[in-house]
Amino acid sequence: MVTSAFQNSMYQRWTLLPLAAFVLSWLFGIASIVVFPLLLTTAQYLTLRKHPAVSRPALWFITAITTTYSWIKWGPVSRFSTPVDISETIMTHYAGQIVNSLCILFIVPNEPIETLVRWFGSTLLDAIIWLGLYNLLRQAAPDFTGINHTTGILPFLTYLIISLLAHSVSGLLLLDYAATGLDETPE
Repeated sequence: MVTSAFQNSMYQRWTLLPLAAFVLSWLFGIASIVVFPLLLTTAQYLTLRKHPAVSRPALWFITAITTTYSWIKWGPVSRFSTPVDISETIMTHYAGQIVNSLCILFIVPNEPIETLVRWFGSTLLDAIIWLGLYNLLRQAAPDFTGINHTTGILPFLTYLIISLLAHSVSGLLLLDYAATGLDETPE
């Protein structure tokens, strides 16, 4: 099923574009605090463009306000110089993304509730997996909690791997298997 899902361009975008946004934002140094939410919103817009039920994906850019505000207000901006537990930042980020899910009601003309439930559920599952893996890592490697999580290669790679795993699993919930033909078994 995962192999079939990965062939779906919407699943690929859900899984890989947020990672690309994360990687690209790190190239901007401190400015990544503003760049990441904008790149993430763009990644989500590109994902929604592939969703069969979405008719007005450009309206998703409205969510850039919530994403940017929550990332600047409660994100890593105030934590650049001290070792921190980023659980609060991640929870805040996903809380904002869950609120953003309501925008689905404005961009899907037919059956918006089903699409909303899938997007909301995928985002919630993504958050649960992300926080679960992060907390497992903290328990398994207590020294990881004492490092600066906003700079360095270790946090960068760790967050990239956690995000890839979380997006890969949560993206499966996003797909409508009947509509995409992924529920068909080979003959």
